[in-house]
Amino acid sequence: MPAENDLVFVEIFSMEQAGAYVRLIEYDNIHAFLLYSEVSRQRIKSVKKYISVGKCEMMDVRRVDVKTKSVDLSRKSIKPEDRQDAMDRFKKAKKVHAIMRVTAVALKTNALKLYEDWGWDLYDKFDHAYDAFRIALAEPE
Repeated sequence: MPAENDLVFVEIFSMEQAGAYVRLIEYDNIHAFLLYSEVSRQRIKSVKKYISVGKCEMMDVRRVDVKTKSVDLSRKSIKPEDRQDAMDRFKKAKKVHAIMRVTAVALKTNALKLYEDWGWDLYDKFDHAYDAFRIALAEPE
């Protein structure tokens, strides 16, 4: 489950009368809810100008209830620079996961085992595991 105030990458899969249901892509596609009042700071006539089914974007986690596994999101509270930073982080994470998956196949092991053995340590030692892979390519020794 994400923590409150985290920025998460979501895909909108259903639009209802009061809000939209989304999948948290980074968190095993768990479902979350976005109230239409949390879409924009501006007064809007049509929510569909801002969000639509199938669209993927960054949102802010407003509330998390672990017992009921419900997550409420906001789109309007994210600053443009924070949105771009979060998107860059997500893209790097996708690349890291692709590398880990290919490595796991080559070593005939589980990707989760690789993460547990040394993958998560890269995030502790570097700003991002992607940076560790870039350094390893530039300086193999």
